[in-house]
Amino acid sequence: MPGISTLITNPRVEGYRKRNIRIGILHSGGPAPGGNKVLYAAALRALDHGVGLVAFQHGYEHLMSKKASEVAARWAIEVGREQIRYLRDQNFLLPGTARANPGKAIENIDNLQDQGRTKALTKVIDVFEALRIGALISVGGDDTMRTANLLQIHHANLVGAGRAFSCFEGVVHVPKTIDKDYPGIDFTFGFITASQVIGKKIRRLRADARATATSKQLVYHIVEVMGRTAGWLTAASSIYGQATYAIIPEDFSERRDWTVQELAKKCADVILTRKNQGKNYGVITICEGLGDLIVADQTKVKDEFGHTRHAEADLCGNLKRAIAAELAVRSKISFKSTASKAGYEARQAEPNIFDELLCLQLGISAVNAVFSGKFGNMVSIKEALTPKLVPFSGLFDPQTVKVKNWILSPEEGLWQLLHGMEQPFETGVIDADPETRIG
Repeated sequence: MPGISTLITNPRVEGYRKRNIRIGILHSGGPAPGGNKVLYAAALRALDHGVGLVAFQHGYEHLMSKKASEVAARWAIEVGREQIRYLRDQNFLLPGTARANPGKAIENIDNLQDQGRTKALTKVIDVFEALRIGALISVGGDDTMRTANLLQIHHANLVGAGRAFSCFEGVVHVPKTIDKDYPGIDFTFGFITASQVIGKKIRRLRADARATATSKQLVYHIVEVMGRTAGWLTAASSIYGQATYAIIPEDFSERRDWTVQELAKKCADVILTRKNQGKNYGVITICEGLGDLIVADQTKVKDEFGHTRHAEADLCGNLKRAIAAELAVRSKISFKSTASKAGYEARQAEPNIFDELLCLQLGISAVNAVFSGKFGNMVSIKEALTPKLVPFSGLFDPQTVKVKNWILSPEEGLWQLLHGMEQPFETGVIDADPETRIG
C-alpha cells in the first residue's frame, strides 16, 4: 500500500516487543462481511511494530474450557506474514466464531463481586496471562461487547483486590453486526453489504412474482429478514429491493401482544389495494424481531445470551398462512405465496468497498488503541472514516450491564426514507409510477 505509515513509539510498545507480549484477537457471535479484513489490518499494524498477534479460534469457547497449554497447541493461530497473505481476499473467517459466553452468569453489576459467577471470566484472563497476551481485541455484536466490558471490569476488580498481572492489561472492542443496532457507531461493518445482498434477493423474488401473477391469481413472496431487536437491515434491504411492504418491530412496539392474524390483516389491506390498482404481485418483508412482539403458543427457544432463536421459529411461514386465510375471507381471487428467510447468505458475502474500508480502519485503530493504552473502549468512526474511541461506560446500563440497543426510530433518516418511499395504502391513492418506489 503506498504512503508512509506512522508508527507508535512508547514504553508499552517497546515492552510488548522486548518481553514477547502479544495481542490477542477473537470473533464472537454471527459472521459479518469483512471479518477477515479487520484481522488483516490488525495483524499488519501489530507486525509493523514488531508485536505478534494471536487469533483465538471459535471465540471464547476454548478459552473458557481448556488449559492454556491446550489453547496454545490447538486453538491459537499465530498470525504472521504468511498467514495474512491471503486474509484480505478470503471471505471465510480465519479463526471462525462461536457464541460461548464467559459472562453468562452475570445478571447485574453486583454479580461481578461473586467469585462463583465470575469463574469463567477469571479463567479467560488466566489463559491470557499464561500465553503472554497483553491485550484482547474482541470483534462482535452487542453481547460480545457486553462480555468485553465484563472482562474489563473484572480485570480492574482483580487488580483492585491486589492481584498483580505480568502481561494482560485489558480489552478493546470492534463492533460488528449486520443488524446495525449498535450505539456509538453510525455503521457496523457488514451492514451495507448485507443490505445489498438481501436487497438483490428481494428484487429477484419481486421479478418472479410479477412474471407469474395473472389477472386471476395473486403471487406474493414473504421474506423474513434478520434483525433481533431492530429493523435497520429489513428497512435498507427492502428499499433497495423494492419490496411491497416492510414490517419492522419499531412500527409495532407500542405493545407486546400482537398476533400473526393482526399482521395478516395489514398485509391483506396492502395486497387488496394493489389488486385494485392492477398489481397482483409483490414481496412482503418482515423483520425476525417481530417474533418477540407476537403472542405464540409455543415456548421460544433461547440462545446462550437469553435471546430468542428466531432461526428456529417459523414467523414468515405463519404469516404466509395467516395472509392466505385472511384473503380467503375477503376476496375470491386465488392467492399463491412462498415463505423464505434472508440473512445467512449475506453474513460471509464479499464486502463492498465501504465495508472493506471500514474494516481496515477498525482493525488498525484497534491496535493503535492497544498501543496507546486505551482499554475499555469501543473503536468507532465519525465523518469520513475518521476513527474515534467510545468508552464502554457510556454504552451500557450501569445496573444490568446490558448494551443500550439502537433501534430504528421515527427520528432516524432511514425510518423516514422507508416510510417516505412507501405507497400510502391506507388512503387508496393510485401510484402513477409504481416501479420507482418501495411498494
